[in-house]
Amino acid sequence: MDELNKDSEFVKALGRTPSGLFIVTACHEDKRAAYLASFVQQASFKPLVFSIACHPERYPYTLIKKSQRFGLNVIPEGDKVLMKTFAKGHGPDEDLIASVAHEMVEGVPLLKDALGSAVCEVSEEIKPGDHAIFYGEVKAGLLFDESAKPWVHIRKSALSY
Repeated sequence: MDELNKDSEFVKALGRTPSGLFIVTACHEDKRAAYLASFVQQASFKPLVFSIACHPERYPYTLIKKSQRFGLNVIPEGDKVLMKTFAKGHGPDEDLIASVAHEMVEGVPLLKDALGSAVCEVSEEIKPGDHAIFYGEVKAGLLFDESAKPWVHIRKSALSY
């Protein structure tokens, strides 16, 4: 098949697949990083496993790879703090996590403005395309706001954010 056209009707339809919005956090030694993620999915009940996608050129990828852990933080609907802070990427010289309320759990920063958060230990990494997919087994977690609803994201195209 030729390269997909972002304006194709079926590409637009697939872009309408709903996903949540999350902040993935990572920490290795004295470095911390985070990124806004929508490519997140529960992958198993036993053990409890989630998958996240991260572009290998993004700084958090390096920290996840080195630490073999990540934090998964569920953004509540209508949030302004987490989205404003993490919507743009950042490099190794910036610690955006320091600017928001957080708690270190098992060496991973969990964000207190999230609906809830989990610490995941990487069990596998695959690279099916331009993003790497990490499978992470949940090792710990915190519920910050039981009444909040998760933020649901719908893209315009399956070929772009």
